[in-house]
Amino acid sequence: MKSFLTFSPTLSNSAATPFSCYFHSNQSIILRKTSRHMLAAKSLHSPNFLSRIYVMHSLVNCAKPSNRDRIRSMYTEATSVSGEIHVIVGPMFAGKTTTLLRRIKLESSNGRNVAIIKSNKDTRYALDSIVTHDGEKLPCWPLADLSSFRQRLGPEAYDKLEVIGIDEAQFFEDLYDFCSKAADHDGKTIIVAGLDGDYLRRSFGGVLDIIPIADSVTKLTARCELCGERAFFTLRKTEETETELIAGAEVYMPVCRKHYVSGQVVKVAARTVLESQKFLRKTPTFPFSTLGINGSFSDGTESETEWERLLKPFDFRELRKSLNKITPFQLNKLLELPLDVPTSMELFQWAGSQKGYCHSFDVYSTLIDKVGSAGEFKIIDRLLMQMKEEGIVFTESLFIMIMRHYGRGGLPGQATRWLLDMRTTFSCEPTFKSYNVVLDILLAGNCPKVAPNVIYEMLSKGISPTVFTFARVMNALCKVKEVDSACSLLRDMTKYGCVPNSIVYQTLIHALSEANRVNEALKLLEEMFLMSCLPDVNTFNDVIIGLCRADRVHEAAKLVDRMLIRGFAPDAITYGVLMQGLCKTGQVDEAKALLKKVPDPNVILFNTLINGYVTHGRFEEAKSVLNENMSSTGWLPDVYTFSILIRGLCKKGFFASARHVVEEMSSKGCEPNVITYTILIDGFCKEGRLEEANDIMDEMSSKGLRLNTVGYNCLLSALCKDRKIQEAMELFSYMPSKGCKPDIFTFNSLIYGLCKIDKMEEALCMYRDMFTEGVIANTVTYNTLIHAFLRKGAIQEAFKLVNDMLFRGCPLDEFTYTGLIKALCQDGAIEKAVGLFEEMLRKGMNPKNKSCNILINGLCKAGKVQNALEYLREMIYRGLKPDIVTYNSLISGLFKTGRVEEALNLFDKLQSQGVCPDAVTYNILIGSYCKMGMLEEAYALLTRGVSSGLTPDNITWHILVTNLLKKILLATFKFHRPKSQVNTLGTGICRFNSHWCEYKGGQGLRCARKAAAAVWFHMPPLD
Repeated sequence: MKSFLTFSPTLSNSAATPFSCYFHSNQSIILRKTSRHMLAAKSLHSPNFLSRIYVMHSLVNCAKPSNRDRIRSMYTEATSVSGEIHVIVGPMFAGKTTTLLRRIKLESSNGRNVAIIKSNKDTRYALDSIVTHDGEKLPCWPLADLSSFRQRLGPEAYDKLEVIGIDEAQFFEDLYDFCSKAADHDGKTIIVAGLDGDYLRRSFGGVLDIIPIADSVTKLTARCELCGERAFFTLRKTEETETELIAGAEVYMPVCRKHYVSGQVVKVAARTVLESQKFLRKTPTFPFSTLGINGSFSDGTESETEWERLLKPFDFRELRKSLNKITPFQLNKLLELPLDVPTSMELFQWAGSQKGYCHSFDVYSTLIDKVGSAGEFKIIDRLLMQMKEEGIVFTESLFIMIMRHYGRGGLPGQATRWLLDMRTTFSCEPTFKSYNVVLDILLAGNCPKVAPNVIYEMLSKGISPTVFTFARVMNALCKVKEVDSACSLLRDMTKYGCVPNSIVYQTLIHALSEANRVNEALKLLEEMFLMSCLPDVNTFNDVIIGLCRADRVHEAAKLVDRMLIRGFAPDAITYGVLMQGLCKTGQVDEAKALLKKVPDPNVILFNTLINGYVTHGRFEEAKSVLNENMSSTGWLPDVYTFSILIRGLCKKGFFASARHVVEEMSSKGCEPNVITYTILIDGFCKEGRLEEANDIMDEMSSKGLRLNTVGYNCLLSALCKDRKIQEAMELFSYMPSKGCKPDIFTFNSLIYGLCKIDKMEEALCMYRDMFTEGVIANTVTYNTLIHAFLRKGAIQEAFKLVNDMLFRGCPLDEFTYTGLIKALCQDGAIEKAVGLFEEMLRKGMNPKNKSCNILINGLCKAGKVQNALEYLREMIYRGLKPDIVTYNSLISGLFKTGRVEEALNLFDKLQSQGVCPDAVTYNILIGSYCKMGMLEEAYALLTRGVSSGLTPDNITWHILVTNLLKKILLATFKFHRPKSQVNTLGTGICRFNSHWCEYKGGQGLRCARKAAAAVWFHMPPLD
């Protein structure tokens, strides 16, 4: 089409000079020049680029030489800020949001910085995303007004922004002002989508006001829900009369002009009948679209009797009497009524039996939707096969709907089956939409481990994943702690033409911060800004939490400053986390100074500060905050505030002060409750002061308070630790009569107490009683029983409990494995111990030093030193630092297997490894030297150890003196053993090495005499 835009203002009396310029484009332009003074300077602000070029050219050529530079500067200023405004309007369900998203994605793919805004009133699908009726969505800024957008985004980020999308624009009162300023002065491209009219076809909001300043206006239409023609209007199905009623298809439907008029008439007639008959009972709303079955009601002349019949609940038999023929369109509308599945199926089969009737795709789709909602999945399979036999072409949207029903029915595995069936059985190729739905279903069904297989399946079928696909798979990987795999997917996105968005970055940053990989989270945050992806406050909070968890509070504070510079307002979580970090590192005064800067502090922040003071034993400052600072800001302490102070006082043993705080609570308008008294009872119980705990119980009873299960658990735990099992069992039997049901902590305390006094049969009976009471045993329960059996040497019974543990779905932890491995090593079953250790590694556990040391010690005692050395390397590879216990086992094993040189080399390397040898290390070496008859080397090693700060123990003296005595006795007394010389010999040996005894004085002398006597009396006869 060619359109002409003519400029012909006359600003002088000069003769017209004809001039025209024709451009081929969507909007052709003819500019007509009548004189050199004809064009006003404001024409430079014309939204059309070609017109501005021509105007500039004309002004420069016609102006005097002295004015040409001025005109050029005017043009430069005008063109540097010129933007565009594009308006998308139409009724509901016309695809306005879809068109907006398509335009935004196109602008983004062209490398432009984009942002989307919607009204915070619209919370139908998501709070911080715009969502189409097909489920497609993008993150956005939910705002109450547009004028706050620049401040919320930050001036620097706003200046870099090039394209702004506005959805549901009818809800913004400042739409005109924002669009004109953003386009005319800030040079932004504004894409506006909204309703052009309300349900009464009146102007809605300010959308129509911006049409005069718009570059383009697109009027979209929907399909009339009653006849399938183009729909220009929105009809409200309900009786509400307010203009703003945010809802979906349950309230609104698109209609053409004919059915809009008839629909309004029908609504008026129905309302009249209802009011006249005073139908106060609740009946299903009769959709106006179904009224076409009995003819048009647009004239409103039907009798009240006819309306009463129509408004009654659906009667299938009455329909069959009054209706001889039905069309697929009418059947589809009937199936949309709130009918049960049997009635709907009977209606479906009856219609199919009519002569010349064929079910349409819409009929099948509506019925399958109803059947799926009812969970009748076998009927779905039947209907699909019937569709296939009738030659109806299947669509992807149908299978997406079916998959969603399976997901809601708790069958995510069956939902994924349709990806294969829709291709092989029903000849319908799935696209990325189907895979994205499957990902949603898997995550909602708590099957995140399967989600990565979906993206691999897509790639194998040549289907390109979308950003949404990557985001969901990354979320799934992060849920199963596979953060590295998620990060590698981020780098692979660009290979498939996908640009990471804010959701992708936010998912990874949250996961990295949770995994204590805050440096990587910081790098991704910087990358977000470089990629023009806007984080939200929660993203900053994730990184700040990670920094504070790593005690990098100073960096966290700097990040808060960056938030403020970029225009993000920290929330209560931001300040609370930062204050917790400061309190954790002992900077409680700095936390107090930060609290004074918080614009609107709340009781949670005050509680955080009080907890910081209490943790560091500064109770007076804590009381000052409670009594002065909180009241000055208008906040009153709550029960939790006092509980923090009472718990801290009890931990320090200041029970009198704690009782005094409880008494003060009432004066502060806060009455002590069960939690308050339970803290006191717990404190007394942990100190073993059970009589005071009983006094608290009496005080509770006098105030009408009853001890809860937590309080009883405190008492039971104290009694069991004190071995007062009989009293604990009596208290346990007393609980049900007081309305307290035992929980897992109750049973764990009793099982621990019974195991402690070796009453294993009673402990097992208590274990079985748990399940009778509906309490599920946890890892603590099983570990208590398993380790009790292992201490008794009952390995078989312990493994029976392990099998029961796995059968009931309770995972083994490192404590379980460590106990089993130790018992197997002691029993000589070293191969089984190694198998359990390898099982730990396969399950993704990171064993600590204790577990590794037990296995290495067992291997060395079994003579498998080489295997032990391999596990030493495994420890170092996993980031563990071997300690002196590790090296002592290895040195001992190397000596026992005759690898003396390697043992000594390992000993020499201890210092370089940052490990200090202890008395056990020296005892192993000295004992090995003595066994080889190298007493002088043993003595030299002891001297070296003493010079390094070693204090020899009794074992050291015993080893040295025993071996020295053996040597002297073998050399001196080959045939005779004069007992009278025992003490003389022992004393002489000690005097021979008198400086040995100086290390431990008389203790060394006594040890030497004892060793001499032992050697003398037990030495074998000599030939």
